[in-house]
Amino acid sequence: MSIIMRAKKSLIFAICILSVGLLFTGCKPGRNTDSDEVIEETSEKETKKQVSDKKSKKLKSTAVNDGNLVGNMVCYGRMVNNKDSFYFRNPKDQERIYSVDMSGNVRRISGDIFMKDMHILNGNIYYANTNIGDQKDTNFTDHNLYRYSVNTGENTKLTNLDFGVGDDSWLSFESLVDNYCYFSYSNGQDGIYHICRVDISGQNFAELFTIPSGHNVGNPNVSVVDKRYVYFLSKEGFNCYDMESKQNTVVIPGFDCQNYIIYNGTLYYTETDPYLRSSDLKGENQKIVYDGSGLGFKADSVQFNIYENTLYVLEKSYSQRMGSLKKMDIDGSNVVDIAEDINWFNIVSGNVFLRYWDGKSRPDTELYTYNIAANTPIGQMVNFDAAVANAKPEISTPVTQNAQSVGSEKDDNYYERMYAPVINEYMNAILSGNMEYSETSYLESDFYPTYEFQYAFIDLNSNGIKEMIVTENGDINCIYTLKNGVPYTLIYRTFVDHIKVKKDDYIFLSHTGNGGKARQFYVYKLDNNDNMIEVSSGGLHWEVDMSTGEGVAECGIDDREVSLSEYEAIDSKYDGDSSIVGIYVFATSHEQ
Repeated sequence: MSIIMRAKKSLIFAICILSVGLLFTGCKPGRNTDSDEVIEETSEKETKKQVSDKKSKKLKSTAVNDGNLVGNMVCYGRMVNNKDSFYFRNPKDQERIYSVDMSGNVRRISGDIFMKDMHILNGNIYYANTNIGDQKDTNFTDHNLYRYSVNTGENTKLTNLDFGVGDDSWLSFESLVDNYCYFSYSNGQDGIYHICRVDISGQNFAELFTIPSGHNVGNPNVSVVDKRYVYFLSKEGFNCYDMESKQNTVVIPGFDCQNYIIYNGTLYYTETDPYLRSSDLKGENQKIVYDGSGLGFKADSVQFNIYENTLYVLEKSYSQRMGSLKKMDIDGSNVVDIAEDINWFNIVSGNVFLRYWDGKSRPDTELYTYNIAANTPIGQMVNFDAAVANAKPEISTPVTQNAQSVGSEKDDNYYERMYAPVINEYMNAILSGNMEYSETSYLESDFYPTYEFQYAFIDLNSNGIKEMIVTENGDINCIYTLKNGVPYTLIYRTFVDHIKVKKDDYIFLSHTGNGGKARQFYVYKLDNNDNMIEVSSGGLHWEVDMSTGEGVAECGIDDREVSLSEYEAIDSKYDGDSSIVGIYVFATSHEQ
């Protein structure tokens, strides 16, 4: 149903506090992090064993990821590079994948492929399938692994896992090691968390371990050491699964954390406080590597990475939209400031790529880069909005037998098919004279559709998805959009409401009550994911001055009182004639 609740409309005078959801929520807690360095360390005991048994292996005490830094995976693996081109997720185009070369040439890779947890190997991007980037959608049921060729555009499905709907349906692709993809997933149906691997051709799938329902703790955070040991988290603690012996051991009972890296025999990890800690792999010799409690804001997330024996630590506050990025020696000494007001960062090919929080020291519409070796000033790499407007044509996507395929036709005939459930419901009500209203209905009980009802398809926010606007005699009654290919009601009006859409894409909802003595308005825009974002709101209430008998106006805009003239100026800025008119008649589709 609509996100504009009926209760909202019953108020006589209301001043709403601006509520803007984050376009790009940044990094996710509870994910595995990693380093690309392999450091061999052998204990005295192990050395003796190797001398006496030539068949035994020397252990590499650093977790590895051949396809990306696993320290990047805590931030959804937003970037990879292939030769001179960098591949990144564009938040201004619903997280679609773009490429940019060192000359600044930008290309959109595909309009119908959405990637997270990106790894790259030999010209192929391996990724976990998602729908419209990071946006949560409980109805999305294809979280499988895919392989995308950057040269040919061929997209191949590597796993055929069945997922249900719900909050607990997901797949997290943590590591690509020795031509195997290691991942964890939940089918959303039985509460079991599965730890698996499959080779890069989509063959040799194996379920390594399962965490029973009730024994899991968020994301298991899978990490691979020596191509043999799979570390992960469960309610029992920190686990180590030996793929050769097929035995699992809880190496640190009761241990939990947000993110961790195994590096040179040391476990680096973060919890819910502003500290980076370390211990050995038994949980002993615990230390505070970095103390971020004196930054001036309370960090609710710590992202970190290890690159060339150097720690990179980002402490940030989602509530305050603040973040401080620093680098330091592996023991936490020699701390150097890189940048403030940072939302997220990835390290790719010796460059730190970062994005600022919106409204802070630099625009969040841009991707910035900092070269580690040269210690260069932070410079702009890509403007996300310009990339959308000026990108070269995307690479065509040949469809393999298992590849996902989404229709590319975007004319009104395409949207006739996509919005068919809405159109058919209106037509049935008009032609039959019966309207069956329910919570799942696209019809609103405030208006009975007649032959005067018309509709049009307009992209209100220029994101490539057209909304469906339903009108009656020039008045907008409802606006619908598509969520994962399914129609969704954005907003509707009652008998005392008016909805108008300005040429600058504002959606204006006004309400008059109390015999014309009270007026409210709400101003919305659609973000790139077609979510309604409140831009402004105001209210006006007329009272009579008993001493003079004249009307006195009490006015408010957002969270402050304003004069009548200021109220009228803001009101008129957004109000006005609608730029949208219906062109199609429901009962006779496509007739003017």
